[in-house]
Amino acid sequence: RVLYGEGLACLPPTGPETPEGRELAASLYANRAVTFFREKKFAATVLDCDKSLDLDPKHEKSYIRKWRALMALGKFEDAFKCLETAVSELPDSTRLREELTSASEQKDLLTTVNALLEKGEYQEARDTLKPVVKTSDNVSLWLAAARADACLGFTESA
Repeated sequence: RVLYGEGLACLPPTGPETPEGRELAASLYANRAVTFFREKKFAATVLDCDKSLDLDPKHEKSYIRKWRALMALGKFEDAFKCLETAVSELPDSTRLREELTSASEQKDLLTTVNALLEKGEYQEARDTLKPVVKTSDNVSLWLAAARADACLGFTESA
């Protein structure tokens, strides 16, 4: 992470002025974001991804890294919006479209499960989430599953 910061410090104070300089700075921020993510510094990851995207709105990896960091922070709605923006900027990206499709499915699932929880249908909510929650990195789904478990008295899993 330090090396990326040092690279960024070498840039002019007014920011990169050439397309190549902007591309380099965007890559430095995006790569430093990876190191922040590995250190579980998710808010810093988001900030660096935002800086990268300000410099290069078509930097696919920055969208993906930002999306993952937002998911790790439990900010599913923000993560979903990040993917929507990414797909609008890069409509030919198969990877981004696949991630958005998956996020849309999770959003629908979360809406369904939250409605079940509000109606007190905890077992149905738990059954609906069970096949998904073990393989998902969606913190919102984990929290919904924990809520269903807690309401059913399964406090060890909640």
